[in-house]
Amino acid sequence: MPTFAESFLAQAARTPDAVAVEYGEPRYGDRRLSYRDLAGAATALAARLRALGVRTGDIVGLGVDRSPDLAVGVLGIMLAGGGWLPLDPTYPRERLAYMLRDSGAGWLVVDERGAADLPAVPGVRRIPVRAEPPPAGPSGEPVRLAPDDLAYAIFT
Repeated sequence: MPTFAESFLAQAARTPDAVAVEYGEPRYGDRRLSYRDLAGAATALAARLRALGVRTGDIVGLGVDRSPDLAVGVLGIMLAGGGWLPLDPTYPRERLAYMLRDSGAGWLVVDERGAADLPAVPGVRRIPVRAEPPPAGPSGEPVRLAPDDLAYAIFT
């Protein structure tokens, strides 16, 4: 049985020019990402995360506004083999810091708002959701994911 990430990449290969994400909001304007664009941005993020040490089962915080970059972040973390931890920048900073520490997340994927609003936590490295190029270093072979691998962690 294919994983979500594998199913997404297969769909992207079949219909690269089809719209994968459509978003409209006054702050960002109307944006569309094709499957090709989304897959490209997500695999670039996955390569950066792998080069920075993310391995299968690691928890990666995700502090990104509701925008197309949220889809990039979720897919990128999953393609790297990590499980994503959603962090809402509107939560109290103390709660967010606790969630990062308690989850054991070593990385935090952020956009501009997340970079500004999320607390700095020692030992947690911030990674921009979109940046080029990936850092130097081995990203390894493509990650082989299994249906029972960690996909996300959530605090309730």
